[in-house]
Amino acid sequence: MNHGTKERFELMLRDAFEAGYLNAALSLSRLTGGGISFNNFRFDGHRLFDTNFDVHARENRQGTDLLLTTEIFGELSGKSYLLLSVDELEWLTTKIPNHANQQENMTEEFIKEVNNILSASVITWLSNHLECKIYGNVPEIGGKLTRRLEDVIYDDFRNLCDEVYVNSVSFSIENHPEVHPTFIWVIDTRLTR
Repeated sequence: MNHGTKERFELMLRDAFEAGYLNAALSLSRLTGGGISFNNFRFDGHRLFDTNFDVHARENRQGTDLLLTTEIFGELSGKSYLLLSVDELEWLTTKIPNHANQQENMTEEFIKEVNNILSASVITWLSNHLECKIYGNVPEIGGKLTRRLEDVIYDDFRNLCDEVYVNSVSFSIENHPEVHPTFIWVIDTRLTR
């Protein structure tokens, strides 16, 4: 996978993410039956060791959000972080049929499947646009975000690389201004050199 300069590769990543987010918004719209739009609010490279490493520029949702992650591997490696507030989780899970006798925790399984659908929508576009083979692992629920997301990312990547590309998006749901799930993608930039 040779994409030339770092700047050119980051531009290709930005375009691929933009197309992937459109695909994810369409998937979410089909799943929920509502209109979905998105705002891509961050796309640039970061050094993990910089004191101003801040990927969560829109707002600090620490302590209130459920964190779901998907590891990305293949010719490109990284991780996606999906943040859902209590309102967003409730809104998404109202789509689950209510079964009183059900033993399995369907909310958890459903939300993992939502994360899987959104991640796959983006990964497909990244793979096609960049002409490389990349895959997403099984989504994991990390529980409530109890510390800064930057610290979580630092811990996830500090033994792998010192620089990452970050791309972030917030989805908006028609007629639900309180619902705006945030999706943050972090890519190891070593392959861009």
